[in-house]
Amino acid sequence: MDAVLTICSRLDELNRVRRTTDEPPLSHALCGHFGRVLYGNVGSSERLDFTIIGEPVNVAARGVDKAKMLGVSHVFTRAFAERFGRDLVVPMGRFALRGIAEPVELFTLATEVAPSYRSR
Repeated sequence: MDAVLTICSRLDELNRVRRTTDEPPLSHALCGHFGRVLYGNVGSSERLDFTIIGEPVNVAARGVDKAKMLGVSHVFTRAFAERFGRDLVVPMGRFALRGIAEPVELFTLATEVAPSYRSR
């Protein structure tokens, strides 16, 4: 969670500077998940690419899409929250993620509950 808080802090600082030069603010979406994956180089002697595959990769990618839809910058799965700490997160509910068989319980930073989500 320290890395996420550092990202938030640095992005806030960068956006403060951007406001002084009339540049639009930058935003991002992130999904923290935890699980077993396969990783390594794939390809041939002419071209090698490092890649990561597995359902946890798909959950994280779909979680980013869901974060954008929910209007938050950060979502975390239960697996992530249990492994790395639940003190700073609040549950958002279980959500269907495209291509993932079972709904996934998602959390977000307690400081970031989106106004659109609060009205549910």
